[in-house]
Amino acid sequence: MPRDLAPHHWFRLADTTGGNGPRERHELDPALQWRIDRIFPGWDAWDETYEAVDRDLETLAALRGTLADGPAALRQAIETIHGLQRRLEVVSVYATMRSDEDTRIGENTARRGRAGSLATRFAEAVSWFEPELLALDDAVIDAYLADDEALRLYAHFLDDLRRMRRHTLDPEREALLAAAGNITRAAGRVFSALTDADMTFGEIEDEDGRTVSLSHARYYRYIRSHDRRVRRDTFESYLDAYGEVRNTLAANLDAQLKNHVFRAEARRYDGCLHAALHPDAVPVSVYH
Repeated sequence: MPRDLAPHHWFRLADTTGGNGPRERHELDPALQWRIDRIFPGWDAWDETYEAVDRDLETLAALRGTLADGPAALRQAIETIHGLQRRLEVVSVYATMRSDEDTRIGENTARRGRAGSLATRFAEAVSWFEPELLALDDAVIDAYLADDEALRLYAHFLDDLRRMRRHTLDPEREALLAAAGNITRAAGRVFSALTDADMTFGEIEDEDGRTVSLSHARYYRYIRSHDRRVRRDTFESYLDAYGEVRNTLAANLDAQLKNHVFRAEARRYDGCLHAALHPDAVPVSVYH
């Protein structure tokens, strides 16, 4: 969704809440709610898929050491890893969306955390793949692509990995970085829990003199009000809430910055900006 369209979506949602505070999700028109029951009918089905993906992580070890056996072996490894990754993404998306429905519900937050831990174990289980692939000469990989028509479906994927050669570590260090995933994501999770669940943003009077409780969505609604007083009160009340926890936010930002610096240095990037742009093949000069 384009950035300039997102606030208007939230305006419409905020305008339908009514009353002093935002309504609970179950009080809203179902047309305004996502239908994640189309992914899983409930947590029982999610648990079954979660356990199946967790079990199948063990099958990935059998692929290690096979990439030099020929194009068919490489294609099998890619398709097996991607297949399991797609199943993992379904598990993660469902848990994330259920958590986002109401970040106050601890059970949903816990399952989102479990999904994150499963993603970390998956990253560990496939951490050998890129170093092993990049141990092959480019001429060998090009020959694989020339000899196997089905493998050419993954030509761009393979080219992207080869472009990352300088920033790919040996298998042991790749596994170590993958295992640190839960730690390096912690600052982001803390920020989300603080700002989406624990913080409150005060009350203002709207254009008609009604008292309304601010939220993230309502901030974007009222900061664009035609009434200057409403815009001012919205800005001050919303930002004051952040100011009250500025020390916590500063410590959280410091942790996140150190995470970015650590990963950039570990992968031999010139800096955090280079590390952020290079995986998407964007040169640093574009940013400047």
